[in-house]
Amino acid sequence: MSNDKCDEKFSKDVNSFGDRPCGCKGIRTCLICENLTVKRSNFIKNANQQTKIVYTYCSQCGSKAWLKDDLQTHLDDESYHLQHSSMETSITGSFEFSTKSNQLPKFIPIQGITVIKNVIGEDEEKLIVSLIDDPATPSPWVSSQSGRRKQDYGPKVNFRKQKVKLNGFNGLPDYGHKLFRHVQKSAKVLENFIPVELCNLEYVPERGSAIDPHLDDDWLWGERLVTVNLISETRLTLSPVECSHKDIDEQSDYDENNFDHSNYNVEIEISLPARSLLVLYGDARYKWYHAIKREHIISRRIGITIRELTPIFLPEGQLYQSIGKQILSIASEELSCKLNNSESHIRCGIRDGIEMQTKSTD
Repeated sequence: MSNDKCDEKFSKDVNSFGDRPCGCKGIRTCLICENLTVKRSNFIKNANQQTKIVYTYCSQCGSKAWLKDDLQTHLDDESYHLQHSSMETSITGSFEFSTKSNQLPKFIPIQGITVIKNVIGEDEEKLIVSLIDDPATPSPWVSSQSGRRKQDYGPKVNFRKQKVKLNGFNGLPDYGHKLFRHVQKSAKVLENFIPVELCNLEYVPERGSAIDPHLDDDWLWGERLVTVNLISETRLTLSPVECSHKDIDEQSDYDENNFDHSNYNVEIEISLPARSLLVLYGDARYKWYHAIKREHIISRRIGITIRELTPIFLPEGQLYQSIGKQILSIASEELSCKLNNSESHIRCGIRDGIEMQTKSTD
């Protein structure tokens, strides 16, 4: 059964169930609503049995994803990374692939990924999580799709109609501004990036939290997608936008220097340790779907996503005067996020530490 038919059948089933006690809508599900109706896995089981060719991204290279055995050999080759040094750190870890490796290239090229480990310290992470979870935060947690919870700081957008509403948008949280100023100094790719939207997304295994493969909007949101990963490690999975889902057995010969990944059911996993920074841009932004699978959420995880505007909303852009100027002005405001009095005396020094560490790198 095709994915489209699976989704259509599943959508009819869940819609007939009525209101769900979670934030899921349409074909999206989490463990809460799956326990109350027919599981989606019953419908998409056959689709998921297709052979997956899984590569793991090497952030030391910054431009290649490797098969399991070849990745370890590659990481052991210190001379390679000395010749191709970068700021990013190496990624290791166990993963599985279900192919005949002698029929596959050792790596596939991938452009537009930056991963930086330990972009903040553990104390800074604890402070930010405390501010996010504080009941007095300007944007409290609300239920979202697929077992997630979210906090939104940004304009309301109807992407289909390409309309933007600024009602209720009063700025970004002060910790978000300070955090971004800090991480921007660690990543050259973020030069001239102006943050206009911040969204905190919470994932927990108890709800089966995940996010399906998708491309972010490219009308309002600019090229660079920024995520700071907090609390626990996870993996971001990329899959090609155009993919015919061939099994590798359908073609026995390949050209390692000209391997067309879009012809196969290829996935690239990007390891994201706690306190790491991820930036997607270029090919990784526009030619690959990104997702986080349920099985890659091992404990509570918060992802802080930060977005910029496309050029048409920036100075000299055709929509700058009508709406872009207002978005930029509001986004520059820093919403005060203060801890409860019982905790503030413990954390105040850490709060200042983020700013002090940022200034010391000027």
